[in-house]
Amino acid sequence: MRPFLIATSIVWSLPVQAGSTLVWVDSAEAQTTALAEEIQALAGPVRLFQLAGGKALNHQTARLAIGAAEEAWRQVRPDLMAAALQQARAALRNDPTAGDAARMRRLLCLEAAYEVGEFRAEKARVLMKQALALGLESLPTDLSHTLSPIVDELRAETIESVELNFRLPPGARLYVDDQPHDQGNTIKVAAGLHLVGASLQGHRPSYRWVEASGRGSHIDLLPTAAPELATLTIGLTAAARGDHVQADALRRKLGLQALVLCSLRMLGGRYDGRCIRHGDDGSKRESVVSFHSEEPLSGPAARLWQGLQEAPQVTVGPPESAQRVDPGRRYALAGGSLMTLGVIGLGASGYWALSAADTHEVYRNTPQTDTEELERLRVNGQSAALGADIAAGVGVLFTAVGSGLLYQAAAKRQGLAAFVGAQP
Repeated sequence: MRPFLIATSIVWSLPVQAGSTLVWVDSAEAQTTALAEEIQALAGPVRLFQLAGGKALNHQTARLAIGAAEEAWRQVRPDLMAAALQQARAALRNDPTAGDAARMRRLLCLEAAYEVGEFRAEKARVLMKQALALGLESLPTDLSHTLSPIVDELRAETIESVELNFRLPPGARLYVDDQPHDQGNTIKVAAGLHLVGASLQGHRPSYRWVEASGRGSHIDLLPTAAPELATLTIGLTAAARGDHVQADALRRKLGLQALVLCSLRMLGGRYDGRCIRHGDDGSKRESVVSFHSEEPLSGPAARLWQGLQEAPQVTVGPPESAQRVDPGRRYALAGGSLMTLGVIGLGASGYWALSAADTHEVYRNTPQTDTEELERLRVNGQSAALGADIAAGVGVLFTAVGSGLLYQAAAKRQGLAAFVGAQP
């Protein structure tokens, strides 16, 4: 066991490799830390505390004790198993952290198997009920034969549901039994033991064990500030807000292959995310995404990360190639079309005006005794006059708008000509 512990300590003390990538999101939105963690998971594991020279948390005691209990179970050594289980439980309960829910599920299964071996079936039942409430999906292979009858009975029973209400600082991410919850701070869980926690960029995460029972409870999870990260977080925030010189300096100082700096803003129920990747070769790649606030963050994070992997395609040509680009083309097409419609409208207005004049002349020459014919002419004349007015109005409007668009097209073409002429 001693060589293993030595090897473990060496691994924890290794510096961050040059091939690593750090992700930082500058935002005050609720999903800030969640987005950063989702993208960081795609980029690879990087610990801010290691980058800042801080001491990484040591959670080897519980894992080693659980391993010792498993070996004692296989060797049928209940005395050694009991001591290892006691050591593992103390380590898990005293200093909970991310990943301890899975370790606790394994521990509860081992404790239940031990109780079965000691002919204490009721205690084993209580322990397995806690494991199921903690999210146990399947039994370990080596314990399945011993514990399957108890688990089958428990799964047939009705599970009591308890509501937990959490209060988190802005931008923090909630975890319940090692699973992130990004939609709201009210979670329904099975009655029993649960691991709850919150993470926040630039802070030490806060984890604790809670016993969910009765009508539920209100839980405050407040990640604590990390003094060793103060300088680093200030520099990352400045770099994310547009200081590219600071971004490159931080990347070199931390020995990173790439530094990904992101921003997150909410507008009208949708998030707008933007990331820039600063590479060790001096390249900068940008990726943007827009997504609904109810959408799981794994999708937007994957799209952002994919966009950062695609190198920008830039075509560089001689100055004369810009002459083939016509920035006023759309304006010219729209303006010409509207001008054509405007002329047609004015022509139609003239036609209806002449028709109204002819009808009026016929009306004046019609005997006043022919009332039916007079009424028909009066209606036709009014319709022709109305058509002339509408056609004239539409024609004038389209002509005016078309003229404006043609003017814009000419202005853009002049601007392009001046730009091309200024190139060396």
